[in-house]
Amino acid sequence: MGRSNGEGRDLLHLLFVDDTLIFCNTNSENLIYLSWVFLWFEAISGLKVNRDKSEVIPVGRIKSLEDVVSMMGCRVRKLPTSYLGLPLGAFFKSSRVCARLEKIQRDFLWGGSALEKKPHLVNWSLVYTDKKEGGLGIRRLVALNKALLGKWSWRFAIERESFWKQVIINKFGLEKGGWCSSSKERLWCGVGVNKDEWVSNAWEGSGESGSWNPHFSRHFNDWELEEVEGLLWKLHPLVVRREVEDVLSWKESRDGIFSVRSLYRSFTRTYSDPFP
Repeated sequence: MGRSNGEGRDLLHLLFVDDTLIFCNTNSENLIYLSWVFLWFEAISGLKVNRDKSEVIPVGRIKSLEDVVSMMGCRVRKLPTSYLGLPLGAFFKSSRVCARLEKIQRDFLWGGSALEKKPHLVNWSLVYTDKKEGGLGIRRLVALNKALLGKWSWRFAIERESFWKQVIINKFGLEKGGWCSSSKERLWCGVGVNKDEWVSNAWEGSGESGSWNPHFSRHFNDWELEEVEGLLWKLHPLVVRREVEDVLSWKESRDGIFSVRSLYRSFTRTYSDPFP
């Protein structure tokens, strides 16, 4: 409901729909409040909530699902399901889904179908190439999906006060400027000597006159010296300025700003052989 210019409130047409979706946590406080909403609705409207037609759909792992069902008196349903004839939720099997969609694309391009198979005249990897290189410019679905997900990682890093970011932080936690996971179960965390080390701690000196002095956990073997030398050469042009705030720069684009197109191109760069 919203406020009107005069007395009273404006009623929205959404209050009179046949079905209502309610999202809440599974703690006892939320469930008690939800039960009160049902009771108040029945008392005010004279109608009765049909618990037999109401359903509880858990999202993620719910430990106290049996308690929820007994408290609400509703049925349990799992995702994926349908709501008003529309699909709701899906299994996270992006690779399998993408493979099926790409097969449909190939069959459509070459005029085939489920009952009729026609030969593919050109390697499908060449069809994916850019139009300037002789391909059709059709997107690789797996690479495109990863590029779109990468956009959210970029936004998470630069949008400091966004509401959606605060929701993610409150749910999963945040440590050390936003680049460290709250979970310590990652494999890369086990190879570090000092888990609390910062990049600037490996820089000695001030300004451009400083130099890198990273600390390693052991002495190197002879066959590792070339790789270490390559690492130091990559670090050499980089300068740490402690008095300047760090900023993000995307190297795949000229302006330093992330774009889905640039990340997608970096994923598919190995497939860009010219045709014919």
